[in-house]
Amino acid sequence: MSYFLENWKVVIISLIGATTFWFFNALNKSYDTTINYPVEFTFSRDSNVVMQPLPASIRINVSSGGWNLLRKTFWFNVPPIEIPLDQPDKTRYIDRGQLFPLVVNQMSELKVNHIVSDSLFLFIESKKTKNVLLKLDSTKIPLGPNHRITSPISIKPDSILLIGPSSFIDSLQSEYSLVLNMQNIDDPVNQNIHVNLPNNLIESEPKEINVSFNVEQFVEEQITVPVELAGFPRDSSRYLETGEIIVNYLVADSKKRPFDPSEFVVLVDLSTIDKKDSTIMPILLFHPPEIVEVTVLPDQLKVVYE
Repeated sequence: MSYFLENWKVVIISLIGATTFWFFNALNKSYDTTINYPVEFTFSRDSNVVMQPLPASIRINVSSGGWNLLRKTFWFNVPPIEIPLDQPDKTRYIDRGQLFPLVVNQMSELKVNHIVSDSLFLFIESKKTKNVLLKLDSTKIPLGPNHRITSPISIKPDSILLIGPSSFIDSLQSEYSLVLNMQNIDDPVNQNIHVNLPNNLIESEPKEINVSFNVEQFVEEQITVPVELAGFPRDSSRYLETGEIIVNYLVADSKKRPFDPSEFVVLVDLSTIDKKDSTIMPILLFHPPEIVEVTVLPDQLKVVYE
């Protein structure tokens, strides 16, 4: 058994030695091959915006010894070919003719035969800024049932600076609408929110703004109010079927109180009678300022002739 083990050791050592000799001998020869090589575009990132990812590598046909090819293709931390862009927002592509001298100058250890890759297409825009006024549409604020905004909407700061690609910034209006990512708001709001931007290529300064406003619950109530007459004859030859009307309204909990009928003025003017059916529309002339959504019932009153 020890005899076979010793022979196998000899065979393995011989194979390793032969492989090592072949490997080093092969690396000393010259080869023609096509390699993928990293590229890096150099330009001012502060004043420009990359709209689409830039090409990360190009294919190059080269000639060189095996050692150089090994280093350029398999070893880590290979320095990329730098491609300078003097006017990045105006450069739409770089063709093979433009690439070749750049590659040759920066790959002196290899003989560059030709560029295999097609033209490199670039999508870069100049960066632009615009100051816009912030607004919040109160009708689009998602309030809870029977709740209303009872104060001015405060936005601080009331304007922001938007920064991004010139084509996007130019398309923006002078006012920018905010969106509250909230539902069924039933309490006063006072919070910092992020500005909802159209896309991730646009930034804002500041990134957060404060929105605050008061919210209250409203309740529905009604009151019976006497109507005031205008233009009716004193001899009572024409009069209304009823001298009272019901006024429906909403009032905030904090302002709820017993209202007096004298705080309401409902007028019925005989000159506005509809002669087809002898009806008149009552007009609400005055009501307490605390109430909202005021309606009168019925909305038509019948005139009776003697």
